[in-house]
Amino acid sequence: MSAVDADRQARESVRRNLQAEAGERRRRALLADAAAARILEDMKNFRNHKGERDLGRALIYYLEHFGTAKFESVEARRKAIIAMAHSEMDEALFAFRESALTGRRQNVERLDNVVHELNGEATGDEAAKRIARAFSRVAERLRQRFNAAGGAIAHLDGWIAPQIHNPRALIRAGKTLGEARQNWKDFVRPRLDRERMRSALTGERLSDQELEEALDYIFDQITTEGWANREPQRRTKGRGALASQHADHRFLHFKNAAGWLEYQREFGEGDPFKSMMHYINTMARDIAAMERLGPNPDATFEWMKQLVMREAMTTMGRHQRYWTKRRIARADAMWAHMRGTNNIPVDTLLADTVDTGRNLAASIYLGAASLSSITDTVSGTAARQYSGVTRNVLSGYVSQLSRMSRQEAVRSGLMLESALNVMGREARRAGIQGGRAWSRMLADRTLILSGLEPLTQMGRHSFGMAFFAEVADHAARQFNDLPAAFRETFERYGVSADDWDVIRLADQHIPTPESAGFVRARDVMDMAQNDALVGQVMAARGLTDLDTARNVIREVAEKYNGMVLMETEYAVPTSSVRASATLKGNTQAGTFWGSVARSFSTFKSFPTLVVLLHGGRVFHDLTGGRAGRAAVYGGGIALAGMIVGAAVLQAKDFVKGREPRDMDSKEFWTAAMLQGGGLGIWGDFLFADVNRFGGGVGETMMGPVFGMGTDLWKRTRRNIDRLAAGDETKFTADLLDFGLNHMPVVGSLFYTRLAWERIIKDQAQHLFDPDAEKAWRRQRRRLERDYGQGYWWQPGELSPSF
Repeated sequence: MSAVDADRQARESVRRNLQAEAGERRRRALLADAAAARILEDMKNFRNHKGERDLGRALIYYLEHFGTAKFESVEARRKAIIAMAHSEMDEALFAFRESALTGRRQNVERLDNVVHELNGEATGDEAAKRIARAFSRVAERLRQRFNAAGGAIAHLDGWIAPQIHNPRALIRAGKTLGEARQNWKDFVRPRLDRERMRSALTGERLSDQELEEALDYIFDQITTEGWANREPQRRTKGRGALASQHADHRFLHFKNAAGWLEYQREFGEGDPFKSMMHYINTMARDIAAMERLGPNPDATFEWMKQLVMREAMTTMGRHQRYWTKRRIARADAMWAHMRGTNNIPVDTLLADTVDTGRNLAASIYLGAASLSSITDTVSGTAARQYSGVTRNVLSGYVSQLSRMSRQEAVRSGLMLESALNVMGREARRAGIQGGRAWSRMLADRTLILSGLEPLTQMGRHSFGMAFFAEVADHAARQFNDLPAAFRETFERYGVSADDWDVIRLADQHIPTPESAGFVRARDVMDMAQNDALVGQVMAARGLTDLDTARNVIREVAEKYNGMVLMETEYAVPTSSVRASATLKGNTQAGTFWGSVARSFSTFKSFPTLVVLLHGGRVFHDLTGGRAGRAAVYGGGIALAGMIVGAAVLQAKDFVKGREPRDMDSKEFWTAAMLQGGGLGIWGDFLFADVNRFGGGVGETMMGPVFGMGTDLWKRTRRNIDRLAAGDETKFTADLLDFGLNHMPVVGSLFYTRLAWERIIKDQAQHLFDPDAEKAWRRQRRRLERDYGQGYWWQPGELSPSF
C-alpha cells in the first residue's frame, strides 16, 4: 500500500469514527430526554403517606424504597438484575462456594478449567464447560443491555472476564515506582495477544511505542485510582457518563487462559470466581442507574435535585424548605453510597486500618448474633401477614435446610447474598468489610460458623419462595379479585393489573410431583422465549412488535422480582442504602470524619434498618389514616418480639455461664422487647452503665473499634500511672487479659466462648494476675447487683457448679 493510499484510508477511518460518535451522541441524547420525561411524570404524580405531593421524598424513593412509591427504584432494578444473573449462574455459585471452616474456595481446579473454557480451550470438564457457557451468556446479555441503555462496549471473541487489578501488588513490584512500573510491564507484555490490541481510533495493530504508552497509562490509572490522568475541573468530581465506561477492563488481551490466570495471581485481586461475580455486580449497578436515570445518571440526579430545590424555594415555607434540604442531603449521601464514590479512600492506610478494626470487632463480638436472629421469625411473620403471604415461617425455614432447596431458590430468581460483595462481604450486623484479607477471613468465619449467615439466607429465601407460591395459588384470579393485603402489596410497588396479567401467564414451576407450584420471576422472564406467550402479551397490550413485547415481559419480570426482593427486607432485614446513608452520611473513606462515621456505624445498621422499615410502616399507616392497621402491625411485632426476645436474652445468658435472669421486672421485659425488635444493645443500659461489649454509652455510640482502642488506652495509662507512682505494674497481665478478652472466632462463637473463657482465659489470668480472684469476686457482685443473677459456671473454675 502506497503512502497516499494509507493516508486516504486513515482519513476515511477517522471520518467514519466521527460519524459513529455523532450518532451515538444523538442516541444518548434521546435516551436522556426519555428518561427525564418519565422521571418528571413519576415525581409529579408521587403522593406521600398523607396523600400530598412531595418531590423531596420522591427523590429519595427513586433511589430506593420499600413499597412506598409506585415507580421502580434504582436499587430494586439493581437487585433484580443481579438475581436474574444468579439464577443462570446457580451451578457456579454453589460449586465454588467457600468452605465454612477454612474459607478456602472449593473446586479451585475446576475454576481454572472454567477460565480455559471461557477462552475456547477445551478441558474435557463438562461442568466447567457448562459454567463457562452460563457466564458467557450472562456477560453478553449484560453487555447488550448496557449498550441498549446508552453504553458502548464492543463484543470481543475470547474475552474471559475483567481483570481486577490490585494497586498494592503493582506498587510492590519494585523498590521504586519506576522499577515497579518496568517490572509490571515486563511481566505483562509477553503474555499479551498483540494482534487483538488495536488502536481505538484507527483499528490498526498497536505499534511497540503505542503499546508502551498504553501500558504506562494503565499502570498510572491503577496505582493512582485514575487521578494521574484526570484534569482538575470546576465541577463536582465524578467519572462522567456511565455510557463511556466498562470498556477499559477489556483492553489487556491475553494470549491464553494461562496468561490470564498468571496475571490474576500475581497482580490481580481475587480469584476468577470473584472476577465473574464482581463483573455481574458492577454491570448490574450501572445498568440499573442508566435504565432508570439515563446514560449519564450523575447529570440526571443533579437535575432531579435542582427540580426539587426549585419547587421548595418557590412554593414552600421556611419549615418545609428545611426538611426538603435535609432530604436532598440524604439523597446525595444515598447516591454516593450506591455509586461507591465515597468508598474510594483518600488515605488507603487509614481506611484499611479502620476496616480491619471493624472486621476484628465483628469476629470478636458477633459470635452469638445468630441467637438474636431467632427474632427473624417475628419480623418474618409480620411481613407475611402484611403482604398477604399465608405460608408459615417455620415450615419455610425447614424447607431451606437442604442444599437443593437453596439452589432451587437461587435458580428461581432469589439472590445468593454471599456473592453480592465478593470483594468485601457485607455482614448483616457489621456493615461493609474492607480491610486486610486476614481480618475479612476472621469476620467471615465467625458469621458463618455462628450460623448467622446461613440462617439469614434461609430466612430470605424462605420468604421469597413463599411469595412465589402465593402468586401460583392466586394465578387464576383477576387482579381485583386478589385478597386485599396481597393486592395492595403489588399496588405499593406500582405493579399494575396489566402487569399481573403478564405474571400469571407464566408456566408454574413444580419441582416435584407432590410439591406446590411456584410462579417465579425466572418463569416470567422465560416467557420471552415462548412465542405463543409473547403473542398473548402482544394481544393483551395492543403491541405489534415481538421485540417490544419481549421487553415488556422482561420489565414486568424484573419489577415483580424487585418487589419480592425489597419486600424481603421486612421479613429478614439485612441492608439498605438509606440506612447506610443515615449512619455514615456523605463522608469519604480514609478521612478523619469518614473513619469516625464508619466506626460509629458498626453494628448499628441492623437496628437502624429495623426502625426505618417497621417503624416507617407503622408511621405511614398512622399518619395515612390507617390507625387500626398500624396498631395491629406495631402491637403484634412488639408483643411477639418481646416474648421471643425474652427467650433470646435467657439463651444468651446461658451460653455465658449465667443463671436465668429474674423475669419479674419491667426492666427485663423492656429489654426483651428491645431485643425482639433488633435493638438489644440499648436494652443493656436499662440494667447498668455498660453494654454487652464492656463499654459505656460513649463507647457504644462511637462503636466497638473506638471501644477497643479506649480499653487498651485505659489499661496502658493505668500502668503508666503506677510506674510513675513507684507501684508495681501489671503490663503483662493487662495485655494478656486484653488479648484473651478480644479473641476472634473461638472466643466469640456462642458454643465455644464459655469453654474458652473458663479453661483458657481465666486460668491464664490466674497465673499472671495476683488480683484475679478479687476481679472475679467484683464480677460476681456486679452481676448480682445489676441483673440479680449468679453463675452456673463460676469465673475461674475449670468445671460447672450445677
